[in-house]
Amino acid sequence: MPRRPQRPALRLHKATGQGRVILDGKHVYLGTYGSPECDAAYDEVVRKWRIAQSDPAAITVDVLVLRYLEHCDRYYRRRDRTPTGSAANIRDGLRPLVKLFGPRHVRTIRPQDMKAVVELMISQGLARKTINGRLSKIRSAFKWGVAEGLCPVEVGHGLTAVSGLKAGRTEARETEPVRPVPVAVVEATLPEMPKPVAGLVRFQLATGCRPSEACLVRACDIDMTGGVWLYHPHRHKTEHHGHDREIALGPKAKQVVREFLTIETTAYLFTPRLVRRDAGEHYTRQTYLNAVIRACERAFGMPERLRTIPRKGAKDISDSERRQRLAEVREWRAAHCWCPLQLRHTHATEVRKRFGLEAAQVALGHSRADVTQVYAERDLEKARKVAQAIG
Repeated sequence: MPRRPQRPALRLHKATGQGRVILDGKHVYLGTYGSPECDAAYDEVVRKWRIAQSDPAAITVDVLVLRYLEHCDRYYRRRDRTPTGSAANIRDGLRPLVKLFGPRHVRTIRPQDMKAVVELMISQGLARKTINGRLSKIRSAFKWGVAEGLCPVEVGHGLTAVSGLKAGRTEARETEPVRPVPVAVVEATLPEMPKPVAGLVRFQLATGCRPSEACLVRACDIDMTGGVWLYHPHRHKTEHHGHDREIALGPKAKQVVREFLTIETTAYLFTPRLVRRDAGEHYTRQTYLNAVIRACERAFGMPERLRTIPRKGAKDISDSERRQRLAEVREWRAAHCWCPLQLRHTHATEVRKRFGLEAAQVALGHSRADVTQVYAERDLEKARKVAQAIG
């Protein structure tokens, strides 16, 4: 027999004068402390809590998600035990489920309920691929619950039948694939960038590394012996799989590195402190992206009225006008701005064109060639030559 959980204490919350009980880390307020209503509410919530504790199939979606997120916070760690971004992504993915079905018992969840979750995400303007990713996270949460004895097997098995949205067969918006950015466009933007951001762009364009890997370059991570230097990021995307990451630095990349070398070998080369002393030690993917977007706005003449948009609730602009202005900003940026990830595509396409797919795969650090093909555009010029000869 499972051990009966101890009865949690009813306490006074002095600030509000209410009775309070803490269940699974969540504070539940029960009304005026000492009143009959408070005592009755306390008995009821504790009764339901005990049912959930003694019968795993009776726990709510809220409790399942809470325990799964606690597991994710412990599990998704780098080798140095610092958290990755996976737990935050999973938390975002589970929000629609909790919003619609949080109080429901896990045993009552059916595959049909996922249709309501999908409709909610479509109404929020999420893209089809984003919705499919979040559905996968929801299925993973229930799968974990089955393994831990917190969810009936039939519920977890039923959710495996929920497939993702298909392109062209849903109202969810589609996103444009990431394309290489022309080098001429990058060159036109560089003069508007702070020195460390321009260094990041030039380094990434020369190596094809990920934006996060470029942000973390330190002299101590670079083997400078030999004609080609080798950069070993101390953190990278696939380290939790036991993969090593080695990035070759040729003449262009070496020149960029030399411009930023200091006597502090453990300092980040492309640090924002070169611009502002009170800034962080290194750029992140988001701050790097923001800096590139601001440079594009200056380089390609973003209208002044779109650069400063009042905050929500400001008196000098209505909500509808503000939404319209934000839509104009998104449209302008989609037509004129590029992102650091496109530099990786640009490098991969050039490598594939000159040296083939396998060389591009090695340069990008992919374990499978089919992943590389997403980054490296096909060389259509070769197809034209074949067609000219035999077509």
